[in-house]
Amino acid sequence: MLGVHPAEGYDIPGVRSLKQLKQTALFVPDEYGGLVEVDNRTAYALTKRLNQEESIIAGPSSAIALEGAFRLIPDEEGVIAVVIFPDNAFKYVSSIQKHLPELFASAKKAPSLPSNLDPILDFARSSPTSSTSSTRSASCRSRGPRSSTSAAATNSPAATCPAP
Repeated sequence: MLGVHPAEGYDIPGVRSLKQLKQTALFVPDEYGGLVEVDNRTAYALTKRLNQEESIIAGPSSAIALEGAFRLIPDEEGVIAVVIFPDNAFKYVSSIQKHLPELFASAKKAPSLPSNLDPILDFARSSPTSSTSSTRSASCRSRGPRSSTSAAATNSPAATCPAP
């Protein structure tokens, strides 16, 4: 078992400082195979990486656990490790926004489309679409032929399918 704690002055929700850990009966460093300190910058950078590159919706306390594993567990063949992620990013949006503001910069104002695209958009909006009929045809094909009597009797949408 390995231990990870934040640096003094940390801003990682859900974790305890070394000083706070020493006050609990659950902190037994003599039984740990190692103990490492992780700072805010490293924890939030790894949070960003986990979310963007690995598609793991992890929060900063998960990142601090993983960073501890990276530092303490040798990257060698045959070594197997389990890292428990105690959180997800949804609970800590305000903390993530504070430490990774670049992730939220684009949310302020969406860029407007160039005005020369207006005629194209208007044309696309006014054009008749065949998506409804093609969807209906595909639906009819997937159900297979039905007799007009059974379709009409059940009052189902299949009654509008053209005869095969």
